[in-house]
Amino acid sequence: MLAQLGVMGGGAGAALGLKDPNALYVAILKSRNISEKVVRRLDLQKVYGIKTLTDTLKMLEGESTITAGKDGVITVEVDAKDPELAAKIANMFVEELNKLMQSFALTEAAQRRQFFEVQMKSAKDKLTDAEILLDKTPRTSLQHLDAVRSFKYQEAIYEILIKQFEMAKLDEAKDSPLIQILDKATPPEKKSKPKRSTIVMLATLAAFFLAVIWAFIKEALAHSNGDPGQAARLGKLRELLHWRR
Repeated sequence: MLAQLGVMGGGAGAALGLKDPNALYVAILKSRNISEKVVRRLDLQKVYGIKTLTDTLKMLEGESTITAGKDGVITVEVDAKDPELAAKIANMFVEELNKLMQSFALTEAAQRRQFFEVQMKSAKDKLTDAEILLDKTPRTSLQHLDAVRSFKYQEAIYEILIKQFEMAKLDEAKDSPLIQILDKATPPEKKSKPKRSTIVMLATLAAFFLAVIWAFIKEALAHSNGDPGQAARLGKLRELLHWRR
């Protein structure tokens, strides 16, 4: 997921004391705001069979890994029992981040539009005053040259503000995605855990150690014929091991 929020992302990151804009996006993805929306949209509290929202959020946090690479790509990984659910959760994180960042962008655009609208009205009034002064000033006087320069200056300012106002209006109206998805999450084909190779290795080691212990017990039993007490103790141990097996 390659975030391309430009100035807005950098400004928000700087406001939060984050030099890397990607750190801002990772922090937002890990926020309770995003997590709650993911939980509610996918009804994870019911899926997990957990009574409280807090415990559900902890479960989701434990299953999710969100990292930012040096190449500027943010990766969302989810480890769940159901592969379909894992993919849905990962994609939902990205969707909710995009919605939240769009709301931030629209809010900023609205603020810029309002600012330029106020400034534009003020510039228009000044331009009108400059035009009235220009009309009243005799063309042969030095005051007329000053009035012309003042009028042209106010006219240039007003034109610049009009352009900025129109751009802010377009930014406020547009509904383009701010987050670019490089690879959409898909259900995994293989389990991430438990690892079958690890289980087989541990089972083999356990069987080896049990075989060694059993060999020692058999040898001890063979030498315990002259000691009835030791034979009884070893017999009980053999019965215990046999019961556990």
